[in-house]
Amino acid sequence: MGSTGNGSDAELENHFSGGGFIHEQQRAGQWPDSFLVNGTWNKFIVITPQFITPYWQRAPSSEEVNSVLDYMVQHYKIDTTRIYLLGNSSGGGPVWDYISYNSRYANRIAAAIPFCGTAFPTEEKANIIKYANVPVWGMHNQFDPGVPVKFTMDWVEWINSNPAPNPLAKLYTPPDQGHGVWYMPLTRQFTENGMNIYQWLLTHQRTATKVFAGNDVQITPPTSTAQLNGAGTGPNGTTSFYNWTKLSGPAGGNLSNTSSLNPTVSSLVPGTYTYRLTITDNSGASNSDNVVVHVNPITVRIQAENWAAMSGVQAVGTSLCARLHP
Repeated sequence: MGSTGNGSDAELENHFSGGGFIHEQQRAGQWPDSFLVNGTWNKFIVITPQFITPYWQRAPSSEEVNSVLDYMVQHYKIDTTRIYLLGNSSGGGPVWDYISYNSRYANRIAAAIPFCGTAFPTEEKANIIKYANVPVWGMHNQFDPGVPVKFTMDWVEWINSNPAPNPLAKLYTPPDQGHGVWYMPLTRQFTENGMNIYQWLLTHQRTATKVFAGNDVQITPPTSTAQLNGAGTGPNGTTSFYNWTKLSGPAGGNLSNTSSLNPTVSSLVPGTYTYRLTITDNSGASNSDNVVVHVNPITVRIQAENWAAMSGVQAVGTSLCARLHP
């Protein structure tokens, strides 16, 4: 984040200028196809929103940043456990603001890098980042003439204050006088412990939401109801939202309470039903699991009488079983 424009083709060119921007590297053929981390090759989906209103007039709200993330999740194959937030200068401010806005937003981010962010730090906001254990790498030139380096230093100091988070927030403050601290890190010319910033981002991942729709259920008429027994939770026990849906099956099979872990299914008829439990954590990440309810065919017992016995001939009645299928 950081570019200002109205979204027109001409102003979208701002994303390809200024040096050090990811899209500029892509156009020049300098952006790697993938990054190797822990023996696995990983690819990024890079989304760069453009501010319509200049930052000094009105900064993007955290709700607006969140709506961009919602759009990404809805329209791209996003791994919701690996959403990373980067911003330079007037884009670095909204990064700090978003991860310190509330615990829900903070828990949505796997790692963040604010470059010389314009957001004014407070201890209260830093605590939100701390208790959500958001991995942060603050970067700021020591003699930045535009935004005080103390902003980034105070953010990191308060995040790391007792009790310290895991992991600790990182700080990079080279002894430079310019404002563009992001140039070398974004172009991968800066590394620490053998990793560039993209590799560092990929070492961090949120815990996925766990969900279990329960064991498959089998019933036999005249029973026409079944109890579903789901289980699951969001990362680190965070508040979760439950939703049951019927995927397939005959008529009936109505769910009593779709927002409960243990709904009752009623009006079942012979056949096979499939239900899905989706659990969404308070960061918006979700996961699903299916359960099958099988209703056996109806079995009817018919007693056959041998009327020959009425004529004095002893006969033995027999039982016939008829399987009636829907």
